[in-house]
Amino acid sequence: MKRGEKVEPTVFDFGKAQPGKPLRKEFTIRNFGDAALVIEGVSTTCGCTAAISAQSRVEPGGRTSLRVTFETRTFSGKVERHVLVRSNDPKTPLLQVRVSATVEPVTRAR
Repeated sequence: MKRGEKVEPTVFDFGKAQPGKPLRKEFTIRNFGDAALVIEGVSTTCGCTAAISAQSRVEPGGRTSLRVTFETRTFSGKVERHVLVRSNDPKTPLLQVRVSATVEPVTRAR
């Protein structure tokens, strides 16, 4: 039995963002193997980022969504965070998805 997974896209840049705004992106996890893919866990590298998979089991040829929320908080400048997807894929048991944004301060009109 062969398992295989792929996340699309693996990198996403939200571009310019304001502080204190949540940014959301939905990724797709695909199983291109011939055995069921079991998503064992999803974690992030920062408390400012949350991610959840819609399904924990993906049949061969199937797909599921990975919803990522990135809170810009009081960050400034280019910010990059990672989402880690653990699965039973023997070739890639840990997939990494990267999200980034350039947080710009709010300018007030005078």
